[in-house]
Amino acid sequence: MSFILSAISALLSPRQFREGDWGFWFGTSGYLLGASVLILRSPLYLQRPVALGLYGLSLLGNCYLVSPTSGLEWFLPFFFLKILVSHLLPETPYYTGISQDLHQD
Repeated sequence: MSFILSAISALLSPRQFREGDWGFWFGTSGYLLGASVLILRSPLYLQRPVALGLYGLSLLGNCYLVSPTSGLEWFLPFFFLKILVSHLLPETPYYTGISQDLHQD
């Protein structure tokens, strides 16, 4: 979670182009923190689908809830993809209790 808190500072760069729009910063930071908590508290086998669903909601919010930052329309979608789907999820795949041996004769 400390990584997420340090990554929020990257959201200050689009705020500079939004003429001090603190509502944008608090809204996107709050969504990032809330989505991160939901992903990390979900069971391991559901973390990837939950992360992708919350990323999809962030795309819809970026298109319909907030006005895009002129010249940085690409920033939020890639930033949320990087944080929610790439960095937050564990690298190991989830296996059930069933053996995954594919080379049985």
